[in-house]
Amino acid sequence: MDSLEWSHKYEVLSISRLYLSSLGFSNDGIDSLTADFAFVRYIGHPRMEVNEPLLDFWAQHMARWLQQGVTIFAFCHCPFQVHSPEICQELYRRVSSLHSLPSLPSQPQQPEQARLF
Repeated sequence: MDSLEWSHKYEVLSISRLYLSSLGFSNDGIDSLTADFAFVRYIGHPRMEVNEPLLDFWAQHMARWLQQGVTIFAFCHCPFQVHSPEICQELYRRVSSLHSLPSLPSQPQQPEQARLF
């Protein structure tokens, strides 16, 4: 099942690249911005190793946009919401390793849910 999920993700990515290429976009349309801002919505996988190559891909593009003065609005989430903060922090870490960004504020500890019994 894991390899099926992995290959499906790349199959969808390949289809998207082919479609965008047929429309005349360069570099899958990623670098063809039509405004001085970009909105990136990343829907992550619950296992970080699946996200890693995709986070690298987006971090490289986002760092290049930042160097060009583009404002980026990024939204990361995962169908299993417990993983969303980790995915967001990892994308931010990867972008900041390529382009200087301010430090993120420390995250509060999640309170443990009280027990009924």
